[in-house]
Amino acid sequence: MIRFFAFVKKEFLHIIRDVRTLIILIGLPVIMVVIFGYIISNEIKNANIAFLDYSNDNITSQLKNDILASGYFIEDNSFSLAHTDGDYPSTYDPLDIGVEYGDIDALFKKGNTRIIMVFEENFATKFEREGSANIQLIVDASDPNTATILVGYIQAIVADYQETLFYQGRESMQINIEPRMMFNEELKSSYMYVPGTIAFILMLICAIMTSVSITREKEFGTMEVLLVTPLKSSQIIIGKLVPYVFLSIICSTIIYTLGYLLFDIPFEGGVFNVALFTLLFVLIALLLGLLISSFTKTMEIAMTMSLVMLLLPTLMLSGFIFPIENMPKFLQIIASLLPPRYFLDAIKTLMLKGGGLADVYKELLVLIGFIVLLNIANLRSIKQRLE
Repeated sequence: MIRFFAFVKKEFLHIIRDVRTLIILIGLPVIMVVIFGYIISNEIKNANIAFLDYSNDNITSQLKNDILASGYFIEDNSFSLAHTDGDYPSTYDPLDIGVEYGDIDALFKKGNTRIIMVFEENFATKFEREGSANIQLIVDASDPNTATILVGYIQAIVADYQETLFYQGRESMQINIEPRMMFNEELKSSYMYVPGTIAFILMLICAIMTSVSITREKEFGTMEVLLVTPLKSSQIIIGKLVPYVFLSIICSTIIYTLGYLLFDIPFEGGVFNVALFTLLFVLIALLLGLLISSFTKTMEIAMTMSLVMLLLPTLMLSGFIFPIENMPKFLQIIASLLPPRYFLDAIKTLMLKGGGLADVYKELLVLIGFIVLLNIANLRSIKQRLE
């Protein structure tokens, strides 16, 4: 038994001395509990809403106050202030709200506003005299789950307002709500999941392929041979990445083709722009895998770190499944440091909303910045090994 306990003690010491193993054993549960605990929720808060109020009366003001006081919405003034001076059409038409379609289209392509609430002209007067008035909701349905939930929130708030009127003896009065879904009128869930799956798969395959490839050479002792060859460090990096870039392009082409053929995913913004962002994202994923490999000694650890540091954040913090604006502030800050978030925003705008490079130039610059920073980090890592 003494030998057995000595053996167990040796195993404990072996684990404790391995910092990377400790990080995985202790850090992973903490990270997962925090992320899952804060993020997994069907409730949506702080969604941006723009009001287009052609009436500006006491009832529309009350409804807007109720909506903003609910905690589910934050007002986006950039649109409503610029368009409330226009004339509302004399007859209510859900497709004719008195503003240019391009204005709404451009607002949604910016990616901040989720929903536009339009009050018809003389809302209170019609409500009091005719017993009914109309509201139109124009919704960005590129994320169909969020769109459906937000429309439900507003319908519930308006219903509560009507209920107060009921108890005041005004039960016959009715507010009609007409939702219009943009970019995904049929509310297909594949429109949300396919772009997210593309980001997820590309990050998973590219990063793991690169990190395992480099780490394998370190395990077999061939990396040191590479480092003492006449090749420059930049040439070693590029030489390692080029085959995987081609393989990743083939992989992403297959994914996009399947999405188009099986799920009717549109390419409204053009194939070239989508291909450009995909290439940038593939490069980032490969460079991240390369960077991870510089800190790992075995293929198992490289694969585990790739899964934990890249796969989990891509799944939970990129906006793939859960809206980023619904997360706590510190998780929003972490999400802003992740490349998948910008890639996903860009290809959704390009594929589903028909946006161009002018609509996603910020995401383009951020992704290029990531590539530059990761290149510098990888070059420094190799130089340190040479020294």
